[in-house]
Parts: sequence; C-alpha cells; structure tokens
Amino acid sequence: TISRDDKRLPLSPYHIDFDDKKDVLWFSESSVSKVDPVPVLEKTGGYEEEKAQWEALLRSEAGAPLIKTLIDGGGGKDGLYQFRHLSFQEGLFVISAVQGEIDKALFWSSKEQAVAFLKDPFHRNVCRIGGGRLGDALLASYPGEAGELDLSGTELGEQGIEALSNLCSGTVPIRVACRASDFALCPPRLQDLQVEGFTAKLDDGDEKVRRSGVEALQHYHALATLEPHVQEYVALGSLFLACDGVFRTHDGWMSRISEGVRGWEFVEVNESGRVIGLNLKDSLKGLRKMPKALKGLTELETLDLRDNNNRVLDKCVEGGLQRLRDAGLVDLHYTTKERCQQFLEMACA
Repeated sequence: TISRDDKRLPLSPYHIDFDDKKDVLWFSESSVSKVDPVPVLEKTGGYEEEKAQWEALLRSEAGAPLIKTLIDGGGGKDGLYQFRHLSFQEGLFVISAVQGEIDKALFWSSKEQAVAFLKDPFHRNVCRIGGGRLGDALLASYPGEAGELDLSGTELGEQGIEALSNLCSGTVPIRVACRASDFALCPPRLQDLQVEGFTAKLDDGDEKVRRSGVEALQHYHALATLEPHVQEYVALGSLFLACDGVFRTHDGWMSRISEGVRGWEFVEVNESGRVIGLNLKDSLKGLRKMPKALKGLTELETLDLRDNNNRVLDKCVEGGLQRLRDAGLVDLHYTTKERCQQFLEMACA
C-alpha cells in the first residue's frame, strides 16, 4: 500500500508498506538501478483478494498502473513485472537499506566499493532520494573510525561529489576527506567538513602535501573567515602554483606555515608577520591566471609587477590590461595600500 502524508515517513511524502516479508522486492547485489527485472508480486499462498485484483488489472486494457509486464503470468506461468519508472525501484532500495533489510556491506565495505558506488551514474537518483538517512546507513558499514570517510586517494569528479553531498546530510557527524581537485567541486557544506584537514596540511613536512592543501583551500568558499596567516599563506601559495613554480627565483617559498612567510623571497612582512610588500618584477613567466585567493593579502601596501611580459599579464588579469588602463593602474607599480587593494580587487575578480 502507498499512503501520503504519513507521520512515520522516513524519507518522503510517500511510504511503502509491505504486509509480509515475501512481498519485499529483491535486488541485485552488484547494483541498485541496473537490477534485473524485479518480481513485484509473489503469487503463492494467501492474499487471495489482492491476487484477484492484480489479475483483473493485468487483464484490463490499460494494464496495472505504473507496472510494466516483462513476462505474462497467464496459463499458470510465473509472471515477471517491473516498475515503469526506476524511481519506485530506487526508492524501495533506499527504504530497504535504511530499515536494515539488505546487507549494506555489499556496497560500502571498503573505500573502493564506496567510491564505485558514488561514481556510478545509476546511483545518482538513489542518493538524491535517500539523502542523509541512506548516508547514515551506508556509513555504518564503512571500515575505520566511526564518522570518518577518507576518500582522499581517489578522484570522485562531479558525479561522485554530488552523490556524496546528498548522502552527507544525515544525523551522523562525518569527517570527510577528498582530493584537492575534488574540493573545488564540493558545495559549501561539504567544504566545511574538510577545511580543517586541508588547513593542517599546510604544516606537513612534505611540500607536495602542503601544495595540495593550498590547491584545495584557494577554492574554499569562506577563505576570508580563516586566520589571517592562513589566508596569506594560501594567497601566496596559489600564486606560486598558478606560475607552476616558475619564478625568477623562489627561495623559501612553500615552507611550512608554522615557519611563516618572512623568509620567502620577494615577500616583505611587518612586525606581526603580515604581508605588506610583494616584489614580482620579471617573475611571472609561467603565470596562467591571477588567483582569486590573492585577495587574502589584505595588508599589502607595495606591489611591483613591472618587467613582466605584457601578453602574459593581459591574458592573466581579469579584463586584461585595458581594464587596468581605464582604472589608472597600468603602471603595474603600486606603493599605497589603497592602490594595491584596488588592483587585487580588479585583477583577481
């Protein structure tokens, strides 16, 4: 039976109520939506009135509503039927998973299985329907520390991130870790679950790890809310990455954040360790684009971009050099905080 507006509903305005275990649909162990045809009525024992109604529907010109006949059950044969719309099948899978009627370890007993589940386009609607309730159920079978979901060694892509976002809205607190390349695809709520982990990477002893932290955090939706020294580290680090590390020289760059940026070549800091000067003359040969994270240099008072290739700057500055000319900033040498901030706001839009 299907009832609407039931107070007991766990997932949606519709609740599927099975009168007996034998009425519960079965599903393929390898997939939810790519399942083989599903028997929707078991025609053995009991439910005589329902079976008569079912057979009458099958004999009618319109057939059973919402049901597709795969094998006609006439002449004493077992019939085989399927929902016309997969959302019914997917919704029933979600209910079975949440209520513990299937072995969730078949789907999330390892990182590899979890990643495969998230990236499978056939599970996209399942994750939308199930949301946080399905996420709670699947996470319960995931190995490792409770609430830990470490997917950092794999690439989820847009499909995987969308699925993960839908599942991470349940009642179980989840600490998520994904690759830096996936972080930019994450919605704000999912980024917030990961920002602490990426910030910690900035003090890792391995420069590659520190770079991955910068790569992710430069896309953080609330970068301006982090500590000023983190904002400045990410700002300078994102510039370094945008140049592929091809500076004229770059002594000291990308050291651990706990060591500060005072020893970074071309960088001037005040007594508080805040960045107030940046000399990038003839230094931006590899620049692809001015990173937005540079706006984190909120105390910058002097900025020298002279002697860089104008074609490079024209390509990398938002709006090109003409926009800087229109604003009176084309000299590329700024010696006041007001002009530095004006350039950053305009060039890194």
